[in-house]
Amino acid sequence: MSGDMNFIEMDQASDIKLEDQLLECFELEEMRMVLSEIVNSINDCEIKHLREKLFQEKVITLQQMDDIEDDTIKKNVSDFIQRIDSKTDMLSKVLIEFSCNFDNGQTVKDILAKKKAQAASANIEESNNKESTQSERSSDEKNVANTTENDSASSQVASDDKNITIKEKSDKYDTKYDWFVKDPSLKEMPVTQSDASKFPACFGSAWQDIMIEFGFTKNNIELARENDGYNPHKTITSLIIKWIQRNGRNATMDRFLTILKDTEKHEIEWGILEQIVIKKKLN
Repeated sequence: MSGDMNFIEMDQASDIKLEDQLLECFELEEMRMVLSEIVNSINDCEIKHLREKLFQEKVITLQQMDDIEDDTIKKNVSDFIQRIDSKTDMLSKVLIEFSCNFDNGQTVKDILAKKKAQAASANIEESNNKESTQSERSSDEKNVANTTENDSASSQVASDDKNITIKEKSDKYDTKYDWFVKDPSLKEMPVTQSDASKFPACFGSAWQDIMIEFGFTKNNIELARENDGYNPHKTITSLIIKWIQRNGRNATMDRFLTILKDTEKHEIEWGILEQIVIKKKLN
């Protein structure tokens, strides 16, 4: 279990030995830091008792104990602590037991209380971040829906003067995208930056997944969203423009539409898309 402890909710923790709380609360690296902090805070008399305790428990030899000068005990013990490779080895056990008995355990209790406060603060921050992300996602989806509705209303490009309507065109094809599959003129027709600003109306709430099909990573998309002020219409437009720039002459209408056709699992407004392409051809 990580340093967040489960935090055996401190009220419950009162029934658990301080030694066990320390073991439960801290990972090995943190445990070394905690033990070093405690050792450095105790007085000269107590540190000498610790040296004797280490000898009694056979953690150090008699020769080692004699070699440790009174004024270097803390440094020597701190060096020992850095070599602890398990929370259950004898050195760790002796130091933890000594720390919990020192000052009636108050120092350890203070450390545990501080750890609990940090964990509580981290949980609150994580909860706030989740709520913020959910709120942002909801706002994104609402913006996409509103943008699609507005663009759909303003994109009625059925070319009244040539009397071509989407229904008349659609009746001629077997599927929703045969209108471009069977149109050879689209193979050479370039996708322009002007086209890019019209296409967002064709994408639903899954537009980020569609952009991945165009070769963008999630990081690319998130950076574009940030740069465009989290405006889906602007982000989709800017990403399509980048796709055009990446592909140069190969950024044809046929290739663009083929990528969309291959993303069948995502919702595409083929009716609006057909209108945009037909108007581009007629102009």
